[in-house]
Amino acid sequence: MEPTLVEHNGSGLESESSNEILEFFRKNEGPKLSEAIRVLSDSTKIKKYEIVKKIYTLNQEGLIHLYDPRPPATLRSYLFSSYSAWFWALSALVASTIITVYVPLGPFVYIRYLLGSIFVLYIPGSTLIEILYHKKEELSQIERVVLSMGISLTIVPLIALVLSYTPFGVRLDSVLLSLSFLSICLGLGALKRKFTSLRS
Repeated sequence: MEPTLVEHNGSGLESESSNEILEFFRKNEGPKLSEAIRVLSDSTKIKKYEIVKKIYTLNQEGLIHLYDPRPPATLRSYLFSSYSAWFWALSALVASTIITVYVPLGPFVYIRYLLGSIFVLYIPGSTLIEILYHKKEELSQIERVVLSMGISLTIVPLIALVLSYTPFGVRLDSVLLSLSFLSICLGLGALKRKFTSLRS
């Protein structure tokens, strides 16, 4: 992904602690985010992580605008960019859950319980929420977590019901593979929605 650039919107109420940052963006048009953080940290003697927090807050308030000058042009390039880090984390979690189910863990068996709980109670609903509300500002993080758990508690019994009418039945293997397949498919659907939203 190309470095993020920053634009100053030139409007809104400005807090005292953010005046120096806003002044910097008024004087410097479209600086790279990494460069802006470095210069501001050196000039104000504020730690870099605090500068990042202030810039994020100003972006949320609409006083500045963070944007990528060259967003991924194709779905393939989007898939292998930092925009898709969440999808690879999801895939890694699904793969880790499958591994922990079939590999003896001995004293580390609680890892299986932890991953299994996230896999069943959060992942299916979370991926569906990412399709329905693919923009970050549409829901708060707490709303996403709560809805994800509620939807997961609805999806998992439905999968078990469907499996009970198939030759596979409701067994560990069939449930694990069905939930894994569903989670990855929903994740790919969310990926496509996010890419389409980024390009529009």
